[in-house]
Amino acid sequence: MRPISVHLDEINRYMVQAALSALREADLVLFLVEPSRQVGPGDQLILRYVKEVETPVFLLVNKIDLVASKERLIDFYKYWTMIESAMKADGRGMNIPVKNVRLGKDTALISGKIWYLHEIKADRSVVCHCAAENRLKQIVVKQKFFH
Repeated sequence: MRPISVHLDEINRYMVQAALSALREADLVLFLVEPSRQVGPGDQLILRYVKEVETPVFLLVNKIDLVASKERLIDFYKYWTMIESAMKADGRGMNIPVKNVRLGKDTALISGKIWYLHEIKADRSVVCHCAAENRLKQIVVKQKFFH
């Protein structure tokens, strides 16, 4: 029996093509990333397409316990909760393509409407944002259910 010779680039190219094909047919996209791994060209290509689909996209972070830099992780969660809070405040939630959300320092723009983003400091281990039509002076957390 002769060994089969397949170049790794061919396998990667096939996997990317299969993923792109699935994106066009999916009702829901679960985009799984590993924060400890470098983002490669294939990942970047798929991410560009994921941003363009009208299908709801959920970002899943795998192996979160292996992240060496907690700061990097916190920055990611801050960024994501800012986007998510504006999408939910808009009323359409995850039906809004992420590409349609434009973030500023403490604002989000969706379909011409500005949402003011407020970080909620509930607990050191929790990252959360609230979006409102106006700037709020203060947000008070009255009850916490965290351990």
